Amino acid sequence: MKLLQRTVGTGLLAGTLLAGSLVLIAAPTVSASPVGHPAPQQSEQVTAAKRALDALPAVPNTSWGIDASAGQVVLTVSDAATGPRLPRLLDTAATLGNLVRVEHTSGRMVQQSTATGDKLQVVGNSGSWCSIGFNVTNGTSNFVLTAGHCKAANGWQTPDGQFIGTTSKVGPNGTDASLVTNALTPDPGAFTGVGTARVGEQVCKKGATSGVTCGTVKAVDQTVTYDNGVVVNHLIQTGNITQSGDSGGGLYDGPAALGLVSGGSDTISSFYPVSNALSDLGVRLVVGGGPGHTVTVTNPGDQSTATGTAVTLQITATDSSPGTALRYSASGLPAGLAIDAATGRITGTPTTAGTYRATITASEADGPSGSATFTWTVSPPGSGSVTVTNPGNQSSWAGFWIFPVPIQAKASDGHPLAFAAAGLPAGLTIDAATGRITGTPTTAGTYRSTVTASEANGPSGSTTFTWTVSGW
Repeated sequence: MKLLQRTVGTGLLAGTLLAGSLVLIAAPTVSASPVGHPAPQQSEQVTAAKRALDALPAVPNTSWGIDASAGQVVLTVSDAATGPRLPRLLDTAATLGNLVRVEHTSGRMVQQSTATGDKLQVVGNSGSWCSIGFNVTNGTSNFVLTAGHCKAANGWQTPDGQFIGTTSKVGPNGTDASLVTNALTPDPGAFTGVGTARVGEQVCKKGATSGVTCGTVKAVDQTVTYDNGVVVNHLIQTGNITQSGDSGGGLYDGPAALGLVSGGSDTISSFYPVSNALSDLGVRLVVGGGPGHTVTVTNPGDQSTATGTAVTLQITATDSSPGTALRYSASGLPAGLAIDAATGRITGTPTTAGTYRATITASEADGPSGSATFTWTVSPPGSGSVTVTNPGNQSSWAGFWIFPVPIQAKASDGHPLAFAAAGLPAGLTIDAATGRITGTPTTAGTYRSTVTASEANGPSGSTTFTWTVSGW
């Protein structure tokens, strides 16, 4: 019965984790596009729940990390997960109650490094290769950054036989990055800095096998235990397709380098963050054909809000020289908003409706700077529309509490929303402020449930789905 409770709800993953890769190119620009409302802060209980799972012996073909938007740890278990340690992992998740959400996928979670395409090819073995991620330097020597699990006893070469170099350094346990000495001329393409991946961001990767594929960042700071028992921490997970031979390939958003392909599944791919790799290995990104020194501002995407609604928006920027202080400035912000020069946080309450073209600049003192431009639409109160995301049909058991089902809704004018529900199974209620459905269904049956989100004296939106409650 514990398993029945753990599997209530809609799963997000399906497939088998594989590995990935990339050869440097002039990357097509893909703009960041945040989705939904800002995530709530992680509670101490959720962080403690993750630590409880971290302390357990590794179980191959499982992964976990914090879903900040839901306030839960998400434990993903493949159908290939077996062995005496698995029941302990599942029992621990069950004892943590609604702090842990269990989801299921299929197939083995594996790291691979053989396929077809632009290659970082193993010397003496034309059938084995990984992919080049990014060009990096320690200030005196050039290196290729690739996945840490890529191995080549005799070194690496291009497909036409030009010798590149040998693996000179591999990151510590729990990481997945390595350096290859680079005897060729570094070509950084269009990459100008290092970014930090955000949930909802639109990103692309290029691999030796699958080429360029694009998708959305689904989770960050994830721990994966691969089929061979190797554990990798702090992974970015996206919807980009990766295949065998893509290992080490680069994940990016426009000119910002984000990650290296570590593994993947039919629907989810995992990337080790470039920022972690540079720190692990003591190098920096090569930009503009040389060691370079640049500032990159992460575009927050177009914003929408209503007059009279308080706003908080954090702008982030990275410097290719780690540890260098940056100062922030802004032009074109809506009236009533201002940016903190030290932190990059935009706050205030917009006072005048209109469409504004805002530009944010981050600068070193007497040094380089970077900027990002986006549109900020301010609308009169109550003039927009409300969109409610359908959570999908739900299933549960009479007499057993459910994991909370969060209903996501957004007002185009940014005004706060209140939630209401009709037709929920007896025993379930919705929180009017958060839209989260909780409780214990008491009566078996099939229910037609409708959830409505409304502005005060303004527009509303709704969605309808089926909720099946099974009896014994």
